[in-house]
Amino acid sequence: MDLHCERLGKKLGGLGRGPFGHVYGYELVAVGEDATDVTLYCDWSGIPDETREVVTLPVVPVHMLEASLDNLDRIMAGAGK
Repeated sequence: MDLHCERLGKKLGGLGRGPFGHVYGYELVAVGEDATDVTLYCDWSGIPDETREVVTLPVVPVHMLEASLDNLDRIMAGAGK
């Protein structure tokens, strides 16, 4: 069994702007031939101090982060068909 880890992330920004400095992503670790542990991560370390003063983190509500895990599960379950 070849166990390895992959990270899929995205930098978020706005229309006509570059990334704000935070990254949301998934860390995928194979734990078996047909199983993967998934961790959703949020890295806000790149957000400038002046932005932190006016923005409440996390920007994305927790229920939407949880829904993204459900979406990933649905997509990956369909990929095996």
